Amino acid sequence: MPVKMSEVVKRSGVPKSTILYYIKEGLLPQPQKPKPNLHLYDESIVDRLHLISYLQKYFDTSIDEIKSILQSGAFDFSDGFRGIWETLDILMGTTYISTYSIEDVAQKLNIPKKQIDEYIQRELIYLRDGCLTDKEIEIIEILLFIDELTDNCSIVDSYVDSAKAIATKEVDTAQQLLKSVEEQKQNSTFKSLLDTTLILKQYIYNMQTLKSYQSTTNQEITKDTK
Repeated sequence: MPVKMSEVVKRSGVPKSTILYYIKEGLLPQPQKPKPNLHLYDESIVDRLHLISYLQKYFDTSIDEIKSILQSGAFDFSDGFRGIWETLDILMGTTYISTYSIEDVAQKLNIPKKQIDEYIQRELIYLRDGCLTDKEIEIIEILLFIDELTDNCSIVDSYVDSAKAIATKEVDTAQQLLKSVEEQKQNSTFKSLLDTTLILKQYIYNMQTLKSYQSTTNQEITKDTK
């Protein structure tokens, strides 16, 4: 059932000016115009707006990048949150347009190529279609600083082990949920899975770090007051 712009704004939480911009950019369909001053929009536009907002907020994806992904055929709004789940490999790299060879990065950072190869072998950084991006350069710079501080910092390898174990559980959980859920509930299930992996996981990790830090700080304060 077609709805007015005011209803689209109310249900999506997206300002009218932004919606009109998305229509202009081709991300949303043109409205029906039964009368000169009456513009009606298909209800599906609300779901599209939710998806666009999600991509921008949690993947830092620009409008141009969303358009590019849609044009490539890798993702379609009709796929809903399932489409986002199934194109995570693409979405995780959309904001890093510049790519570099391993040799380029080694020269840029003035380090041996074998050091980058070692980071790749330890799965501390990852190649994207055989290349590195600005994100990998950022991670390498962090790793180089850690290497300067100590010759044996096992925490970074622990991150890899922990991430692998969690990723395995995430995939297993996703498969179990999708087998048991009804077809009409799959879209909301995929959104819940994305929320869990992108939001809840990060929150729990960060809060546990904060809790541990506060505990250590309190212990030091207690020692100093004795």
